[in-house]
Amino acid sequence: MSLTDLIAAGLRRAGARFAPIAAVAVVLIAAAPATAQAEPRETPEFSCSGVHFRYTGFPDLPGNTVSEKVRVDEAKYFKTRTFDGPEATDFFPVTVPAGFHHMDAFAKWNTNGVKGGDDQALPGGITCKAEPRFAVQKRQ
Repeated sequence: MSLTDLIAAGLRRAGARFAPIAAVAVVLIAAAPATAQAEPRETPEFSCSGVHFRYTGFPDLPGNTVSEKVRVDEAKYFKTRTFDGPEATDFFPVTVPAGFHHMDAFAKWNTNGVKGGDDQALPGGITCKAEPRFAVQKRQ
């Protein structure tokens, strides 16, 4: 039995006395949106080679534009990313030297009718190992 059938049956049982209240309930139920659009957001994943951004909940339109910023200690790196559709991933490469560092990722958008931003720090920081850039080879 559908929702409209249930409401009609209830109206018949209630009689004319409660019909105005039931009619208001029908209008309110019909006016409620079927599904809500997810709020646009970004989720960063930090590593010693950079930050992976994951964007979700954006309009399913071309040209969603996001300004990204990654901070490693006091150094700041900026980049603009454009993508089509409601979801995207992006890798923002940064040079993180060996040792302990504080990192955070910031994304800001005002695109296709949505506006927002998100600033997320890496709790506890990150410790990166030294990676030699050359190899020593002994020859006789």
